[in-house]
Amino acid sequence: MTPALTRTPTPSPRERGLGRTAGLRSSGAPTLRAALLLALAAHAAAWTPPSPSRFSAAAAASLTTSGVNSACTSPRARVSAIDDAELFASLRARQAQLSDENQACSQRWRDGRCKTSIGLTMPDWIRRLALGVWPAAAVGTASGGVHMANLATGDVTASVSNAHPAYLESAADQMSLLGDYDGGGITALDLSGGLIVSGGRDGVARVWELGEGKGHERELRECGTLKAGGVVSAVRVTSTGSVWVASLDGSLGRWDVRRRRGESEGGDSSPAAAAANDQGGEAEDDEATRPPHPGFEQALSICVDEPVLCAAVDDTRGLVACGMANGDAALFDSTTGTPVSVWSPHRGDRTRAVSIAHDAVITGGMDGTVRRRFLRATALGAGPAGGEDEPAAWLDNARADDELSPPHGGPVVDFAAREDALLVSAALDGSMRVWDLAPSEGITPRCLFGLLGYKVWLGSVATDGVHLVSDGSDNCVIVHDFSAKAAAEAEEEEGLDDDDDDDDDEGEQWLM
Repeated sequence: MTPALTRTPTPSPRERGLGRTAGLRSSGAPTLRAALLLALAAHAAAWTPPSPSRFSAAAAASLTTSGVNSACTSPRARVSAIDDAELFASLRARQAQLSDENQACSQRWRDGRCKTSIGLTMPDWIRRLALGVWPAAAVGTASGGVHMANLATGDVTASVSNAHPAYLESAADQMSLLGDYDGGGITALDLSGGLIVSGGRDGVARVWELGEGKGHERELRECGTLKAGGVVSAVRVTSTGSVWVASLDGSLGRWDVRRRRGESEGGDSSPAAAAANDQGGEAEDDEATRPPHPGFEQALSICVDEPVLCAAVDDTRGLVACGMANGDAALFDSTTGTPVSVWSPHRGDRTRAVSIAHDAVITGGMDGTVRRRFLRATALGAGPAGGEDEPAAWLDNARADDELSPPHGGPVVDFAAREDALLVSAALDGSMRVWDLAPSEGITPRCLFGLLGYKVWLGSVATDGVHLVSDGSDNCVIVHDFSAKAAAEAEEEEGLDDDDDDDDDEGEQWLM
């Protein structure tokens, strides 16, 4: 059975085709102103003033005494002023165009107008997925392999087999906390900034980067082994290249990129910056010249006292959230590890998924419920509020939490958020749902539509704002493309399908 798109409430005539099982087809400011000024400077430098010998002394004197020099700018200034105005006008026009495109894409999401296809087929079951800059993605398989892939072409671009064991008898009890369906192999995966982090039932998170090779012969080179105390349930890579690892033994830790000789604390510790520090140059992510990754050192260790089933990190707010086996969700300061808030969204159950999105902490329970708790306005800035004697409360206690309805029919395992108040939830009932969380007076969060037909092995969902990708279809990665081109193609194909259906109906009537 292939994933299909269903709608809540009843679809309109335009959207009715989305309710059928989708036949999957294989398819193939400041910095900117500085850049503009550099471009202008280069253009102005190309202009060379005429030689003084071309002007007579009398002509020069007349120009000076007539006041022309004081009233007119130089040719260089005129060129710069004209080009600056034209370039910024072009920039504003492009910004308006992008805004219009974003709004149009947002509407396609709300209408469920997309094209569904298979982005990747593997010879092994896919258990975890992480999306990078489109079309790059990482997948973890049931046999314990980690692979980089191009979802536009369906090609595997780099691989490492047996990154983690497929099964471990000693980890069976801990794995049962994640649900009744253990597909084997990789238990956690993330991809960001050229780093792939995988977690397994061996109690280890491994960090990979692209190694040497050409074409499909490239390998993933291990650049860090991060030891957790139990089965790794979640891994997250931050914008600075730090890695968070959550474990079913109740531990939560942060590993930072090891500083190189001469590197000051608090500087840019991203892999590209670390490599540039060795070379004495600016940060460039050139795979051909990049030296080996400097590795990692553990910077923070938090004992949660409960098995941690999931985790989410928000770099902007300096916040890390984790869901626990007792049904709680705990929030910590990501710099110091200080606990700042605890919430019990699924008391008596287990918190299986967590996300920090749309000014709220959103959790998913083993019972299929999705709950939301708003953050305080002070928590939306650069750090928590509160004095020295008063712990910062990130959660907004003045606003009650709410439950998204209807609930899933199985454990909620992952979330993916889009910037326009849209949220995607994935559950082991084989479904994904797209929710509108936009605040509106008198209107509660609502489910826009659902995507059905996935297996109980569904483990990951991700989006870059245009594409929605997921595992949960055996050895395939499913791609829902909400771009204008893809949506138009899907509507055209649905029109052809409707014509075929009409022809069939006429034939049946004629036969009757």
